[in-house]
Amino acid sequence: MTDAKPNAGHLAIRELESLGKVRAVITQNIDNLHQAAGSNAVYELHGNCSRASCVKCKQRYTLDEVKSLRQKEFVPYCTTCKSSDNLIKIDVILFGEPLPPTTMQRAMEEAQNCDLILVVGTSLQVAPASLLPSIAK
Repeated sequence: MTDAKPNAGHLAIRELESLGKVRAVITQNIDNLHQAAGSNAVYELHGNCSRASCVKCKQRYTLDEVKSLRQKEFVPYCTTCKSSDNLIKIDVILFGEPLPPTTMQRAMEEAQNCDLILVVGTSLQVAPASLLPSIAK
């Protein structure tokens, strides 16, 4: 995914944001392409594959830092916690894991307060994101 580039859709959303027509992007994508396109207020419901963090203390790591740690050990452990049960995990939501509560709350607030909600590139089959259009005013 590191070679992926924003497409015309990402760039169009960024342009609408620069014109003041889009206040926020709420995405289930984990690819960081909205940010790469230049969008600022991006709520990533399923996380982001371009960063990682300790499962215990939440210390953040770049992917380059994780790669460096993996050169020393196959499984990357947190250098802050320095304990064998403090794994570094990519910051994506896996099946069965809860969505980040703060991110979901902000996404719901954006939906409740929007004048118009654009739904792009999704089948709206995965809840709770699929519920966001129905709470838009």
